[in-house]
Order: sequence, then C-alpha cells, then structure tokens
Amino acid sequence: AFAEAGIEVAFRGKDENEEGYIVKNNGEYKVKEGAVVVKVDPRYFRPTEVDLLIGDATKAKEKLGWTPKYSLAEMSRLVETNNAQIVQLNSFYDEANGSLVVTLKLNRDEAGAIIATFQRYDYQVLHYFGNSPLNNDIEDHYHHLMNYLDV
Repeated sequence: AFAEAGIEVAFRGKDENEEGYIVKNNGEYKVKEGAVVVKVDPRYFRPTEVDLLIGDATKAKEKLGWTPKYSLAEMSRLVETNNAQIVQLNSFYDEANGSLVVTLKLNRDEAGAIIATFQRYDYQVLHYFGNSPLNNDIEDHYHHLMNYLDV
C-alpha cells in the first residue's frame, strides 16, 4: 500500500518489537522520512496461544433454533471422494451477504470434478484458481445440451 502511494518503507527490529519506518517519500503525502508508520499492537495478542480451538454451536441452536446447512466434515468427505485432500482451509464471515466464505487449498491443480461435486450438493463456488479453466455458466451448459439434442 505504501509503494502505491510512492512511499518506501523498511522494517527494523524483531518479533513484537518490529516496526516499519519511512525510508523515502516522493512528497505527495506529508509523512517525514524516519517516521514510524507500522508497529505491532499488543492489544491484539491472544492471552495464551492454544494448539486447538473448538467451537460449539449449542447456544445458537438452543436460543435461535439455528442449525448449520454445511459442515467441514462433509466438505472434507466431498474432496476426498475425488481422490484429493484439503491442504489448507481459511474462512471468514461476510457481513455484507451474511454468509461464511470458506477457501480451500487442495493438493491438486485440476479441481473440475471436485467443484462439480460441491455444486451437486448445493455449495456455491465463488472462485477457482488452477491450471485449467472452469467453464461453469448457463450459456455453456445450454450449448452442451443443444449439441446433445442434435445427436
């Protein structure tokens, strides 16, 4: 972000004492060279680091009647039935549309069959990054159907 603004930042220190400071400024923004602009804020440290965090949705079920529509165990099963494994999983809650967005990193580059499996089970696949393109729009399906009906 600093580079986009024409500001060169360097870092010094280590771990929680690391800080970023201005090395060079093109003058567009009034930030003095040598000024510290990035620091670690100890307010965001966890009191104790744990190896395993386990959530419990019991309260949401009891008070709100909420039950999950999807599960991570099911997602893992769907990936593994396609002879692949989840290497990394990240998630965040998208407040704009009220949904949990899950990002999976798989041990395979070609994930077309896995994506098709997720879609069969009503998962919404937002993006796909890999070596082969994913063609999954209505027009493409329509053309395939028309070709099939011509046979």
